[in-house]
Amino acid sequence: MDAIIFYNGEEKEYIIEKNNLTSSIFKEQYERALRLIQDIVNNPNNTTPSIVSFCGDRGEGKTSCMRTIMYLLEDASNKSIKELYKNWNIVDKKFEVLEVIDPIFFDKEHNVIQLLLGQLYADYIKKLDKVKNKCEEAEKLKPLGKAFQRTTRCLAQIKHPREKFYNTTEDLEALAAAKELQKSIDNLIKEYLSVAEKDFLVISIDDIDLNIKGAYEMVEQIRKYLLSKQCILFVSLHINQLINVVATYLDKEDSPHNRLETEDMATKYVTKLIPLDNRVIMPKTYDFCDKRLQIYKTHEDSDASATYNSVKEAVVQLIYNKTRYLFYNSKGGVSPIVPNNLRSLRHLIGLLYNMENFVNNATSEANKHAFKAYFFQTWIYQLDKKDQKFANLLGQNNDTSLINKQIVSYLAENNRERISTNENNSLLTNIIQPDNYSYNISVGDVFYLTNFLEKSNVKEELRLLLFFIKSYYSIRLYECYDIITEKSAEIFPEPQFDGEIFNCLLYTSPSPRD
Repeated sequence: MDAIIFYNGEEKEYIIEKNNLTSSIFKEQYERALRLIQDIVNNPNNTTPSIVSFCGDRGEGKTSCMRTIMYLLEDASNKSIKELYKNWNIVDKKFEVLEVIDPIFFDKEHNVIQLLLGQLYADYIKKLDKVKNKCEEAEKLKPLGKAFQRTTRCLAQIKHPREKFYNTTEDLEALAAAKELQKSIDNLIKEYLSVAEKDFLVISIDDIDLNIKGAYEMVEQIRKYLLSKQCILFVSLHINQLINVVATYLDKEDSPHNRLETEDMATKYVTKLIPLDNRVIMPKTYDFCDKRLQIYKTHEDSDASATYNSVKEAVVQLIYNKTRYLFYNSKGGVSPIVPNNLRSLRHLIGLLYNMENFVNNATSEANKHAFKAYFFQTWIYQLDKKDQKFANLLGQNNDTSLINKQIVSYLAENNRERISTNENNSLLTNIIQPDNYSYNISVGDVFYLTNFLEKSNVKEELRLLLFFIKSYYSIRLYECYDIITEKSAEIFPEPQFDGEIFNCLLYTSPSPRD
């Protein structure tokens, strides 16, 4: 990939890429997803589940990647597919791609099977309306209608099991049908594809792990009923989050196992359903931070409006150009101010790009305010939960006399073990004394402590906190500098005199002799 391309205005929602896919951030992910789909199609007797999972944390582009693949499959002969994956050989296959199922609708009354049936049935009704006056074509839809009836009857029986004695033929049929739900769904999919004149049904579920209460039930329904040979399932998720959800469910089932054992069981369960080979791993921002960045105002523009040597350089340069706040990328490293999350990165670049370049503090005050809002309201979510609360407290503090004391106290309290190993350091011991007055702790004391912690630190959580503290001081010091330099006349006003001005040298005290 020659350069990362950023289109202004696309940072606020998922993106379906239709062109220039070989230059995409997700080029490797697209290739892998297409290979997995081809393997599923070409090996119908494979025992591996027909699932393609898009795995990553929140904001890493899972939804955009999945929806782009959905778009490509709507026309398997799309030339973009061949450009991405040169071994693509299923151009003759046709895919019925359903709308993405949103887990937000999963509740006690609606499960994944019901939502899927609702999608299929809505399309079935549309087809009926089109052929209501065409007897021959309407006749072709009857098997599909019967398949819907059988499947819904099975599902109703499972959802509301009868506790009474089954003494009628109808009741016995319903009970038998409940045991045949998987077969009825397979048959429904077969009939539906026949009517649609398609080969495979593509079902997509976004962020399946976010519905913590119902995620396990959803996964179980997928495992039991949706692994049809004519069905390809797309899911986007955070694997570890799903494992935690499953482990929590197992704990609630009065399992005799301890937490480590249930987590191991949950890991094996998820791995069996979503094998490692079926996963498309989304990239971290830092994976492509050294790539060139080109920013375009619109898709129609032939030339980039801005070009940077790297993504990481673009972020720190844009911050400086718009606010005069100065951040650095270390040699071979990336400044923590650069978000390791694609969504956050796009938001930050979009925010900065649309600002006017810095002119002076008076005209660019809005830029600084917007960046500080991002820093204190968005960036801090990279911190540990406890550190987030502390960062919010600092951000709301207008009494500068308390800042040094607050920071020293917090760092000392949360790093006692690390500090206690250096009891012979008298300066450090004096700085962290809890009975120190606020005015006795200087900025130099704070940075002596932060530098000490940096030298002995191996944890990412503490590294980010220390970066936040240093950045916080930089922003506050910039503000103080601006006040002193640009408002010095208000702070140190020139003396105002009314009347005559006297030369003090002409006024002498009386001689001792007098």
